[in-house]
Amino acid sequence: MQLIAVKDIQIPSGRQRQEFNPEELASLMDSLAKPAGLLQPIILREGNVLVAGERRLRAIQDLWQLGATLRHGGVALPEGQVPYVMLGELDELSREEAEYDENCKRTNYTWQERASATARLESIRSRQAALAGSPPPTVAEISMELHKDKAFEGDAYTKTRR
Repeated sequence: MQLIAVKDIQIPSGRQRQEFNPEELASLMDSLAKPAGLLQPIILREGNVLVAGERRLRAIQDLWQLGATLRHGGVALPEGQVPYVMLGELDELSREEAEYDENCKRTNYTWQERASATARLESIRSRQAALAGSPPPTVAEISMELHKDKAFEGDAYTKTRR
């Protein structure tokens, strides 16, 4: 794993992503704080110039300010250092395309994939709750945790336990 000090990363002005929604960053922080930690390192090109991962970088810095420990690949990272992948030198067009791909071409789950993932997690959490002698979580609680989905919050169905 390659590490770089955050202070050594160059973030060019005029990047494609200009807005950083605080709620979405908080959700990313919640994800990064879990035991699996950071799944994808940031991406740099020559000169330690950031190509992709500014949201991750911001969330990581916020976690450190809160005193959290960040993990990547099961290893605790030293504060102030992040894992990275070097993309190499790119021409202007390739840089823009790489940044665009990272930020825009992600596909959300279909509703069927979300439902399946929620059901699998609910099953695991229910088994854990049974072992601990506590009530199982509701599907709504699991969905809210996983997807931060407030759309069903007031729905009477989601307030019932299975």
